[in-house]
Formats: sequence, structure tokens, C-alpha cells
Amino acid sequence: MLERTFIIFHRALILIWITVSDMEADAIVQLVTIVVAAMGIVWHQQHSTNQLRSEFREDNRQIREDNRQLREDFNTANRELREDFGGEFKSLREDHNALRDAVAQNGQRLARIEGHLGIGFPPTGDPSDSEPPSG
Repeated sequence: MLERTFIIFHRALILIWITVSDMEADAIVQLVTIVVAAMGIVWHQQHSTNQLRSEFREDNRQIREDNRQLREDFNTANRELREDFGGEFKSLREDHNALRDAVAQNGQRLARIEGHLGIGFPPTGDPSDSEPPSG
């Protein structure tokens, strides 16, 4: 980009030199000063852009590295938690299943006892059904 700019300014300077060959020396000096100042401004802008671009790349690389490190730390902590509490969750699940089985067995026992005693049947609306069977 910078070389291209210098080539353009060089060609412009040659064209100006051809057109100003009849001009006085002071006018030529002023024109050359303007052209050199414009080249300096372009060079400075290009230099500043390159510096900003390299700073951006370094910042971007650092952010990516920090993100990768955070992801690794998170995965390590997650794996450690699963290892530490994996047995606890398995034990809790087994205890929960055992408790559900015990409640189901108690429900079946209660139904048998109610059936044996003749209690616990819902009324059907018939008055004779509300009295327990004799026997």
C-alpha cells in the first residue's frame, strides 16, 4: 500500500514538473513541499494503522488464550465435581428407588388389610353399601 502511494506521488510529481517547467523556483519549492507533506501524512497514517492492527492482533490472541484457559479450567472443575459427587448421586438415586418400593409395598399391604377388614371401599350411593359386612 505504501509503495503504491509513493509511485502515485512520484508520477504526480513528474507530471507537475512537466507542467511547471515555466514556473519560478519559489512556486516549484512550494509545490514540492506540499507533495512531500502529503506523502508524509500518508506514511504516518499507514504507520499508525499498522501499529493499531498489530495491537489488535495481540489483544485478540490474548483474549483467545484467556478464553481457552477458562474453558479448560471449567471443564476440569466440572469433571472433578462429577467425580466427587458421582457416587453421592448414585447412592441418592438408589435410596430414592428403595423408598418408592417400600411405599408401594406398604400401599399393597394396606389394601390387603382394608380388604380383609372390609373397610376403605368408596360408597357407591347405595345405603346398604355404607354398612360393613357382617361376619
